[in-house]
Amino acid sequence: MNLYISKRHLEVFMEAARAGTMSAAADVLCVTQPAVSQSIAELEQQLGVRLFDRVKRRLSLTYAGEVFLDHVRRINSIFLEAGFRMEAIAELREERLRIGASMTIGSFMLPERLRTFSAAYPGIRAALVVDNTARIREGLLNNQLDMAVVEGPLEHPDLITRFLSRDPLCVVCAADHPWSTRNRITGDEIAAENFIMREEGSGTRHIIEGLFTRYGIEHLVGHIINNIEGIKKAVAAGLGITVLPAIAVADEVRRGDLAVLEMEGVDLSREFRYALHKDKVRSPVLKVWIEHLKENSIPE
Repeated sequence: MNLYISKRHLEVFMEAARAGTMSAAADVLCVTQPAVSQSIAELEQQLGVRLFDRVKRRLSLTYAGEVFLDHVRRINSIFLEAGFRMEAIAELREERLRIGASMTIGSFMLPERLRTFSAAYPGIRAALVVDNTARIREGLLNNQLDMAVVEGPLEHPDLITRFLSRDPLCVVCAADHPWSTRNRITGDEIAAENFIMREEGSGTRHIIEGLFTRYGIEHLVGHIINNIEGIKKAVAAGLGITVLPAIAVADEVRRGDLAVLEMEGVDLSREFRYALHKDKVRSPVLKVWIEHLKENSIPE
């Protein structure tokens, strides 16, 4: 059966069933009585059944009409619910937001931003995925993420990135390391140390290697660890030195577990950027989340 039943057909049918006459239904619907009659006739032709008995100019539902009315009421209820849900989404009383973040940002920056955002918009279900920059890029390209905040480059023609804030990096060593009493070191001193590095695909690794190449700093990678917590513990245990975001080691420095230093003549900093697919719809929820990030970004 090939049916074409419009919402208007259903509205006319429901009103005719309620009012009991074509003319009464026409008055409520602000149309002519022939328009109501034609709509009912079209509906009956489409369905292949009679929906009304017409006795003494009164409309009475046939058995088929009673069955159809039951379904139409459920359809109408679904339409109303859909309308209410769409209104809630448009007004940000209900929504979904899938956020990707590279390791540093997801661990140390976004949790507090998400807490304040959720307090302001309790109906928005914000899901955070924290992974290395390469995997976050794939999530954006496959539309598994609505947007992302990263520290590494996302070089792809389908992705758009925008500056959010700067993030200071620092050389990190154990509290009992000979450097721990100093404020700064030279790039040449790095070469004599065991350097602990993030894994391939990490935005942090990409930035550090780029800085070292730019400034001609030699380094020997002794250990590769794919998370910041593991790197901090390895450094604290005396297994080597590293470069990490200052925000990631603030607690350990306060406790005296780690020491941080600057590097002479080297700008150890990077950019935090937000990214999304160039074809992604800029929905209201995306706009308010990005504004929230800008207003609460880490100061330069």
